[in-house]
Amino acid sequence: MSSRKRWQNIYTDENPFALPQTVANALTRCCKGPGGGSCEGVKYLWVHLPGNSEKAMPVSEAKALSPDEWLCVIDEAASVGVKSMIISVGSPLRQVPQLLQLCEWAQNTHDMIVGIHAYVALEPTDIEVLKRLDIQKTRVFADGEHVESTRFVESVGIPLHCADGLHDHEEQPHCDLPSTMACVGPEGTMYTCGLVLGQEQFSLGHIFNRPLSNIIKDATLPHTIPAGASTNTHRCNGCPPLMAKKMQEDLR
Repeated sequence: MSSRKRWQNIYTDENPFALPQTVANALTRCCKGPGGGSCEGVKYLWVHLPGNSEKAMPVSEAKALSPDEWLCVIDEAASVGVKSMIISVGSPLRQVPQLLQLCEWAQNTHDMIVGIHAYVALEPTDIEVLKRLDIQKTRVFADGEHVESTRFVESVGIPLHCADGLHDHEEQPHCDLPSTMACVGPEGTMYTCGLVLGQEQFSLGHIFNRPLSNIIKDATLPHTIPAGASTNTHRCNGCPPLMAKKMQEDLR
């Protein structure tokens, strides 16, 4: 099903890809509509794009969000006060065509800091993608095994940080950090966090089914992760609040 047709199954609005209209509608809905306004404590948007890595979540091409739909996700996150976004990718940056558009939109339209979490080895030619971004608002996170081979990003002035959240020997603890973020999978389904991406019991529903502010404030949804709930190989890698803490520690 095309993106436009699938969107119309969710919304009744005409001309959904007219971006100025979409931005205005999103801001109006969040600021004036039921449950609108800033969400206390929500600081981060965690986006997971389709990738070729075996660590990537399996995605149906027909269901994957289009670039225009991702822009609307960013708009809605910004409308509830989000100022930082991490995009997790499982392919070299040149193979993720929507990446540049999403990063530029977040940085230039909403003044967001964007962290790119690559959980595969990046290639030196990926520097051409990074050079087109605002380096003052860009960070790169690489899994520990790929940090040294990713040092080339520092040549253009972009800080590089290790994305590892937990060491292999550490048990995944009870975690309340998801209450500070909105985590969106490649098909638009929200999850408690990236650690449980794809696990139905931690699904918060599709982001276009209801305003983001309502999803975040809904106490009946799972906004915490019980200890030992997942054996995900990412081990909290790329987790936005953990990465924010890591950046502060790296600056010391």
